[in-house]
Amino acid sequence: MTFFVSLVKKLQDAIEKDRGNVYGKLSDFESNRSSDSPCGAKWLALNDSCYYFVLKPMDWFSSKKFCANYKATLVVINSEEEQEFITEQHNSKLFWIGLSDTEEEGNYKWEDGTNFTTTTTFWRTGQPDDYNDNEDCIALDTEKGTWNDAPCNDKYFFICENTTLLLDDINMQ
Repeated sequence: MTFFVSLVKKLQDAIEKDRGNVYGKLSDFESNRSSDSPCGAKWLALNDSCYYFVLKPMDWFSSKKFCANYKATLVVINSEEEQEFITEQHNSKLFWIGLSDTEEEGNYKWEDGTNFTTTTTFWRTGQPDDYNDNEDCIALDTEKGTWNDAPCNDKYFFICENTTLLLDDINMQ
């Protein structure tokens, strides 16, 4: 019985330590977001958007939720300029973007509601292919500057985008 009590105590300590690490990272994330610069210390600005490159691999849905917790979405790529800006930041990495066809195969939707059919696309040759009927989320390959559909439960880095600065500016006028 003592062995189990000791084991439970060790597990509780480990969980508490992990919880502290998670809260610390979230706190760092939030403090970087609210610094004096328009976007925050670790956020990058382009036009009216702020971008945060999260270098902790998560599945697509967890990435989406992470961004939403900070009033951001997974990045919505609206132009060639934005695509180039993003690919220049981190070479040779895969990042989730805010595009998927999780609701209906072949019916791609951006997370912020932007009409997919009006945006420029950067598909890798032969993509999207929905390989094994299991690829509904889109990843950006920054080395090639192209998009690829992938299983949503794969774990990649991801990019959060916040455009509320633009909304705040409009509301202030």
